[in-house]
Parts: sequence; C-alpha cells; structure tokens
Amino acid sequence: MSKNLTFMKVTNTKSIDKVQAHAKYIGFRSRDQHQNERGLFNREKDNGASHTQFTQRLRERPSLSHSQSNKAFKVVLSWREQDAREMGIHDEQRYKEIARRYVEELEKDKNMKLDYIGAVHMKDDHPHIHLVVSGVGEDKETGQDKRLRVEFREDVPKHKDFIDKEIGADRVKAEREFDKRLRGVERDEPQQQREYSRYGNAGRDTTKDVFKQLEQLGKQAQRSSEQARQEQERETRKNGQREDKDIRDDSENRERER
Repeated sequence: MSKNLTFMKVTNTKSIDKVQAHAKYIGFRSRDQHQNERGLFNREKDNGASHTQFTQRLRERPSLSHSQSNKAFKVVLSWREQDAREMGIHDEQRYKEIARRYVEELEKDKNMKLDYIGAVHMKDDHPHIHLVVSGVGEDKETGQDKRLRVEFREDVPKHKDFIDKEIGADRVKAEREFDKRLRGVERDEPQQQREYSRYGNAGRDTTKDVFKQLEQLGKQAQRSSEQARQEQERETRKNGQREDKDIRDDSENRERER
C-alpha cells in the first residue's frame, strides 16, 4: 500500500511572542481570498476563538515560565485537493472535525487534556489545517500541569496513520491500486487475443500454452502494479517536499514581516 495521503508537520517554539504572532497570522491572513481564513476555532468554538486569550493562558502557566520550555507545538495537516475530494473531506467543518479528532488522539496517547487553537485554510490545490497546541496540559489523573512531549519519529507517523484511517484514505488507495492493475490487464488484452488465435490455428491442444500465457500476463500485471505503486510513492514524496517548502517559505516570510 502506498504512503499516507495525509501530510503532517510538527514543530515547537520556545517563545510565547512567536506563538501569538503565528496564531494571529493563521487566523487573519489572506483577507481578500477566503472567508474561512478570517477566524480561529478551538475545542468549544467553530469560529471566533481568541488568539490573545490563548496566549494569555500560556503566559499564566508557571510550568511554561522557563525560557527553554516548549511553549507550544505548531501542527500542519494537509492534503492534495484531489485526494481530499475523493475521500469526501473537502469541507471546512469536516476539516475542523479531523483536527479535533487528532487532538483527542494526542490527548489519549499522552493521558492529558490540551489547550489548542486552529485555523482551516481552503487554499486551492492545497487545503490545510493549522493547529497551535499548548506545550503544557492537564494530567487526566492528577489534574496537575504536565509537559507535552512529542516523539517526532514515533508520534508523527503514528498519528498520520490514525488520520488516514479516520478519513478513509486506505479505501481510496486500494481503489487506485485496483484501477491501475485493471488498466494494466486491459492494455495486454489485444496481445492475449492474438496469442489465443495463433494457438487455435495451429490445430493442436493449446491448454498448456494458454495457461503459460495467462501466467505471463499475470506477471506483467504485477510488474505494472509495482511500477504504478512506485510512481505514486514518488509523487507523494514530491508533494510532501513541495508542501514542506511552502511551509518553510511561509515561516520565513512571517519572520521577515515581523
């Protein structure tokens, strides 16, 4: 099966001022484009969540007072628009539901309740979700402050798999693989018909030859399927690299603007 259709990037920041600037940016950028890029959501609100109140809560947490503590984690979840439409998730409200399910899974993994804020950007060909998650949460058992520790090499792949499962990505990937295998067999059908005809005109028992030919066609179909899988993996990697570059460019632009 090919790689995840969900792209995820997680970074951390040790500056509350940068958290506030980032939250404001994701909530109110591109005013001349999409209406849904003019607000923020959180656990309770679909729109109108306050980035100033969010950052104020971070400032008031004693556990985040140390200069080297991770004040927040910035998360980006994104998909190709074509993939999102095939999975039936290309909708602002659906994206918010996916974001909340991701946070719920993160809370379950870490046994803590987290404060967060987010924004949905319905960018053409590249719909994505921005989340800012507090670096400290509330331990579900003790109610005390607990630092959020993200194991990037383990948590990010695991959570991408979780989101893919939630949105039905495996079904879409399986259907694509089947379609590619089917197209590979269809391309070989004319040759198959010519071979059957040639064997029939020879005036002999062609059973063994037919089965041999079918075996060869099966191997060809497998090779075609493997090539298609590798092509899709390369395309996925390229998309991820381009999206990663977009995110880096956005970050650099924000730093210059500040």
